[in-house]
Amino acid sequence: MSAVHSNHKVKPPNQQHSLSSLALLVGLLVSLLLAIVFTTGPSTVGSSGVPRGQPELTTLSVLIVFVLSFASLAMNWLDRLTTVMLGALASLLVGSALAFYTPLDAARYVWEKSDTLLLLASMGVVTGALVESGCLARLARTAVRLSRGDRRRLFQLFCALTYTLSLTVNNLTTIMIMIPLSLVVTERMGMDPIPLVLGEVVASNLGGASTMVGDFPNMLLAADLGLPFRDFLTYLAPVCLLQLGILIAYLQRAYPVGESRRRASSETESPEKWDRAMAFRGKLILGGVLVGFIVGGELGVSPVYVAAAGVLWVIAWARLPMSKIVERVGIDNVAFFVCLFIMVGAISAAGTFDSLGHHLKSLLQRSPVVGVITLACAAAVLTAFFNAGPTTALLIHILLAGAWPAELTLGPANQVVWWALSLGVCAGSSATLTGATAGPIAASILEQQGKELNFRRFAETGIPLMTLFLVVSSLYLTLLIRSTS
Repeated sequence: MSAVHSNHKVKPPNQQHSLSSLALLVGLLVSLLLAIVFTTGPSTVGSSGVPRGQPELTTLSVLIVFVLSFASLAMNWLDRLTTVMLGALASLLVGSALAFYTPLDAARYVWEKSDTLLLLASMGVVTGALVESGCLARLARTAVRLSRGDRRRLFQLFCALTYTLSLTVNNLTTIMIMIPLSLVVTERMGMDPIPLVLGEVVASNLGGASTMVGDFPNMLLAADLGLPFRDFLTYLAPVCLLQLGILIAYLQRAYPVGESRRRASSETESPEKWDRAMAFRGKLILGGVLVGFIVGGELGVSPVYVAAAGVLWVIAWARLPMSKIVERVGIDNVAFFVCLFIMVGAISAAGTFDSLGHHLKSLLQRSPVVGVITLACAAAVLTAFFNAGPTTALLIHILLAGAWPAELTLGPANQVVWWALSLGVCAGSSATLTGATAGPIAASILEQQGKELNFRRFAETGIPLMTLFLVVSSLYLTLLIRSTS
């Protein structure tokens, strides 16, 4: 068995129940739509497009679609793409039936979010040369050699490498490289792989939260709010690096590794894939894109244009086959966020959560410290159950509703709100198996090798880690606010 499968196609652990779950979800959505159609007539629609006299029905219908879709994500009734596709379809049908959200409105909303989609797809291609060349797998094998058979050192190196790769490489790609290799190494060393896999999943979340392009939530923040690459590194990377140290210390205390009965080996049972020229070009292109992000932030150049330039360099110079370039675009991920944006657009059109934004901003005005800590904790709890991407998209919409308090409109003080959101989402991603997509992917890889990482076992470790991360983040956010006031 090859230790690394960078192109491994992984299915969700509960996919065997997909047909019955699909029937249940479709039945509930159809029942909702029929109820709306039969209780709403043309005469109830006002000139504004919102049903006259029935705003409660509009809010209720959007909430039901939203809750059912997020419940499916949380319970793994269906794979995440099928879930949001059904949710988007239901949102369009409900919006059309109640005349507050048409397909044209949805298209406009998705177009407004096109920068996020382009950044997401472009970074997948930019890092593709490194993945396809075998460069990242080679780094993992180097970590095995450096461990010299020492379990504790191996644990530290693998968590640190996972964090480092996730700074620029999508979390799912990082996990699909690291987990198979970890299974081979832990088997040869006589180790339980679960603690190491747990550490790698959480480390990938921390790495993704450290930069603008490490993971989907920060890409959403960057594209929607125009936050510069340098600020993500300045304000998020230090606290995430501290949390990485806490993660390693906590897991080594919770799961003592003991002495190794066998030594690790970096050898695999199949030849190592390695394209030196492609790896060299991939490093230069990625380095150039990162420099472009920093310089572009100073010059006011959108990161989307920088990432797009990186894609052109990959096509022209990296010699990555076109089939691999198309694969690295991540059509599934793009489709997921298109459908998610359609759902959030319906929420925006209905004004369902706008009042929450006003209440939160009032709290921030009265007490910025209490406000950002509340936001971080709320983001963590929502993410733990409803996944990082949807939670971030929803909370960005809520926070952007209405006017900001005067005290939080300029400079770093305003940014603290978004750092609180990012850190809260990161903490929640590390709490449960479904908090981030990397969790179910890791569980599926383990399952195929006869190992089990279930929701309960992950939560037993993840919830204490989330609590520790929130404590550290709260102290950090308080210091940020004090230093900018």
